Amino acid sequence: MLWKVILVLAILIGSIVALLRVESLSIRLNNPDDVRTTAAKGSAKENVPSISTAVRTAYTAKLTILSGELPGYTGWSRPASTLAHYFEVSTVSSSAPVAGTNWTVQVHCHDKKARAGGAAFYVRAYGRAILPGLVTDHRNGTYDVTILPLDAGRYNLEVVLIFSQPPAWDALPVEDPPGYEGYLLKGFPIELDVVAGDSPSMVSQVSRLCNTSELLETSPTSALQNGRWLVKHKNVDDPFTKYNAPTYKGYQNGLNSLGIQMEFVHTNGCSVLSETQALDVNRLYKALAKSKLEPKTIHIIFLGDSNIRNQVQAFQRYFGGRMEASHILTNGGLFDQLPRIREQLQELAAQDKHYFVLFNSGLHDIAQLCVHPNATLGDDLSCAGQYRTKLQEFVHVVHSFPSVLTVWQTTTAAWPKYGVFGNEWTPQSPQRLPKAPNVCQHFNEIAWDVLLPYRIPVMDTYWMTLSRPDHRQVDKTNAVAGHLMHAGPEVYSILTRRWAMMIIEAIAVAGGGHG
Repeated sequence: MLWKVILVLAILIGSIVALLRVESLSIRLNNPDDVRTTAAKGSAKENVPSISTAVRTAYTAKLTILSGELPGYTGWSRPASTLAHYFEVSTVSSSAPVAGTNWTVQVHCHDKKARAGGAAFYVRAYGRAILPGLVTDHRNGTYDVTILPLDAGRYNLEVVLIFSQPPAWDALPVEDPPGYEGYLLKGFPIELDVVAGDSPSMVSQVSRLCNTSELLETSPTSALQNGRWLVKHKNVDDPFTKYNAPTYKGYQNGLNSLGIQMEFVHTNGCSVLSETQALDVNRLYKALAKSKLEPKTIHIIFLGDSNIRNQVQAFQRYFGGRMEASHILTNGGLFDQLPRIREQLQELAAQDKHYFVLFNSGLHDIAQLCVHPNATLGDDLSCAGQYRTKLQEFVHVVHSFPSVLTVWQTTTAAWPKYGVFGNEWTPQSPQRLPKAPNVCQHFNEIAWDVLLPYRIPVMDTYWMTLSRPDHRQVDKTNAVAGHLMHAGPEVYSILTRRWAMMIIEAIAVAGGGHG
C-alpha cells in the first residue's frame, strides 16, 4: 500500500514540475526580448540550440520577408539581345555573412562585348529588412555586388540585369536609348543565413532621439550603413477580415496588397520623432522659448518638385499653424525655372524672417535633359554635364540666401521597374535607360560634387526609396506617373519628421540648449 502512495506522490510531483516548465516556456515564448541565452555545460549535445535561441529564431522568422512575398519584375521588355545568359557567379565571399559586415558576390560576363563593363543592375536583399546593394564595375566584365546586412536572419539576394550595354552616362542623351531588360542573373536568388555579429543588435531598445548629424549623410553611399526598412508586422498573422477593405488608403499604408508593414530604423539605435511626438506642440514651443534668436517669424522653405510637395503636406499636418511654410516648385527643371526661383527667394529674403531651407532638383532635370532633350539648350554637353552646370548656379543662389539652416535632399529613386506592385510598363511604351533609378543615382553623385565646396549638409532619400519600390504612391485611379515617381506616405512622413528634428535642434542650439 505504501508503494502506491509513493507512486501517486511521484506522479503528482512530476506533473507539477512539468507544469512549471510549461509555464516557464510560455513566459519565454510570450516575451522573446526577455530571454537570456544560457550555455549548457558538460553536455554531450552542445550543438543543440537552447530554448531561448529557438524562441529568438522563431520570433525573427515571423518578421522575415520570405521568398515570393515581394513583387518581382513588372515589365514587358526582356529582349533577346540581352547578355544575361553570359553572366555567372565567379566568386563568393569566403566567410559566412555576418550582421554589420559587408558581404560580396562577384559576377562575370564571358561575352566579348562586355569586356569594357558598363552593364547596369538592380540589387536587393530581403528578409528581416529590405536592403539595396552596391555594384562595383571593374570595367572588364566583372562586377562586385555588395550588401550590408544589419540584422541576423535569412535573406534572399537578387541581382537583376537591367541594361547589358548601355551608353556611357556622358553620352546621354542618345536618339534611341536601350530598353529595360529585367533578367535575374543565373545563380540568383542566393539564400543567405546572416549570423549575429559582435556589435549589439540593431533591433535593440531605442532610448533617445537622433541628433542632426545622425540624420545626415557623409557620402553618396553612407545611407546604406545608417539605417534600413525593418519589418514590424505581417498582416498574414491577423484575421483576414481586419484588412480586407478594398481601399487605396489601406494599400498606401501597407494593410492591403503586400500586407507587410515596415518602419525605418537607424543603425545607431536612435529614433526620429514619432507621429505623436511630432504633433506635440510643447516640444517646439520649449525650443522657441529657449532660443536666443531675435523674435521674428520662423518660416520653412521647401524648394523642389512634387516629392518635396508631398513632404510639405505632411509638414502641414504636423506643424500647420505653428510654423509658416512655403513651397517653391522646381517642376520643369532648372533651365526653365531658375530665374523664377531666384526672384521668389529674393522676395522672401526681404521679409526679415528666420528661414530654414530644404531643397532639391533632379527628376525634372533628368526628364528635360536626358529623356526629352530640348534642342534650344544650345551647347554640346551631355545631359549630366548640363545638369552640373545649372546645378552649380542653383546651389550658389540657395547658399547665398540668408537662412538658419539649409539642407540638400538627394533625388529619390524614381521609375523603378523591379518590385512595383500594381504597375507595369506597356509594350507600346517600354522603359528606356534615362527612366531608371540608376540615372537618379548618377545625378545624385554629381550633386555631391557640386555641394562639397559649400559644405551644405545632405539628407538621403535615394537609398531609402530604392529599397522600398513595393511601397509607392497609390490613388483611386492608380495613375502610372505618380506611381512611378512618388514614394508612399510612410516615406514622406519620416523624411518630414527628420527635417522637423533638424529645425528644432537648430532653434535650440541658437538658444544655448541641446534640443
